[in-house]
Amino acid sequence: MPRFILNDESSKNSYGFKIKTEGINLNRFEGNPVMLDGHINSTSHVLGSWKDIKKEDGKLTAETVFDLKDPNR
Repeated sequence: MPRFILNDESSKNSYGFKIKTEGINLNRFEGNPVMLDGHINSTSHVLGSWKDIKKEDGKLTAETVFDLKDPNR
């Protein structure tokens, strides 16, 4: 499975600004690294989770663990 880029500090986000990767606090997220469909905060939109989360070269990346047991996914 390829690594996904969750943040790239060299690119503007959908709101038009950049986020410094080193400034991202992952403490709460790493306790429950849920992967959501379309950022919709609902248990019915959970696709799986993120693992091996890394900050490298200005990027925040992670690998996926898809929930293959859920028949709706």
